[in-house]
Amino acid sequence: DGLQVVPNWGAGHGLSLTVAQPPVLATSCEVDGRTVTADLKLTGLRFGRAEVVSPQFVAPMTCEPLPNGNLRVRAVLPPVDPHGATTLLDPDGDEGMFSSEFGESTVPVLSCRLVVVDSAAKRHAVATVLDPRAYVGAATQLPFAYPGPDGTLRLRYTEAMLIVTDVEVGEGPQPGVRVRGRIL
Repeated sequence: DGLQVVPNWGAGHGLSLTVAQPPVLATSCEVDGRTVTADLKLTGLRFGRAEVVSPQFVAPMTCEPLPNGNLRVRAVLPPVDPHGATTLLDPDGDEGMFSSEFGESTVPVLSCRLVVVDSAAKRHAVATVLDPRAYVGAATQLPFAYPGPDGTLRLRYTEAMLIVTDVEVGEGPQPGVRVRGRIL
């Protein structure tokens, strides 16, 4: 166990699967208000500390060993600064998946990443095998936990967000698109 499979789609190359054993793997993640809790499985490294990293803050995480040898990390995120930095300007962000535009104004959108720093001070992005469909189906509040396109565990943190759960394309004399979802 502890393997991660990340699907990749490349124009001209088609579908490929990357199979790896990441050094840090989230086996669960829960969000309650602004409190984020994740269970981590470490492979081949000694834990130093964990943190949630965004363009606006670095939130240190507490750590608790679990009976199965994994670690439970927890952090309380600070409120989003409405005038602060945003992930929308991050070239490594996953903004192709999200939009936060409201007319001519934009609210800050933070794509937070969980990071473990090992005992040698090397930083490791926390990977995950969690099913994205489970997170979309269970999302009722922000921050919203989800697996990023690169297989890392992310938190979408903003003032408001629409989660799209279904799309229908209508045909006929008046074609259209029906989108279903909920606002967080």
